[in-house]
Order: sequence, then C-alpha cells, then structure tokens
Amino acid sequence: MLEYVYRNQPAGKMLLGQMIDRIYLNSTGWKGIRKREQILKGVLWQAIQDNLSQGVATRLLDVACGGGRYDLEVLRNVPANAVVATLRDYKPENVKKRRNWLHNWVCLQPLSRPMHLVMQRWIR
Repeated sequence: MLEYVYRNQPAGKMLLGQMIDRIYLNSTGWKGIRKREQILKGVLWQAIQDNLSQGVATRLLDVACGGGRYDLEVLRNVPANAVVATLRDYKPENVKKRRNWLHNWVCLQPLSRPMHLVMQRWIR
C-alpha cells in the first residue's frame, strides 16, 4: 500500500477510477507521508555527507525499518565503505521483500564498490 502512495500515480480503471485515486493520493495524510520520506532521506544523506567531509565512517542502525526503503534509496548512492548499515524489522516478510528488491537492483545495476549491509528480522 505504501509503495502505491510513494509512487503517487493514480492506477484506477477508467476516468472515474483515476479521479478517485487522485483524490485519495492527494489527501493530507498521504501528502505528509511523502513529505516525511523526503525529509528523512535528506537528513540521512546530509549526515552521511557531514561524516564523509570529516573523514568519519557512518554507522546506521534502523531498528524498525519496515522494508528499509528510505535507507536503501540513500545508501545506493553513497561512496564505497562510507556506511555500515544494519536494518531490522520484526516482520520477516518486510525483510524478505526488501532483500529481493536489493538483489534485483544489484543484478540490474552491479555495484562497483563493496557495501556492508545487514538486513535482519528483529526477534522479540
């Protein structure tokens, strides 16, 4: 569901379905979710850049990453060995889904650098 909100593209059938989807996607709550994504990614990117400029490696721990979408979208654009990331979630399906996404992304766009990334199920 959230992937649909992040894409922000109406997928309804026919004109009425498209209009309903557009109204749904333009609701205040979903606009806020998309803004939150931009802010979180920007803050993470800036923290990594600040550490890089100081010659410090970044350690990222996200204990409730869901699918890790925000983290992975930022991490795939950072220099080699700049970040050690551990992404955890309590739902195994979230971890599995994002592992598959990451595997497909790496296959389509091979990494030219090593990346230390651990995605784990958070056991409670």
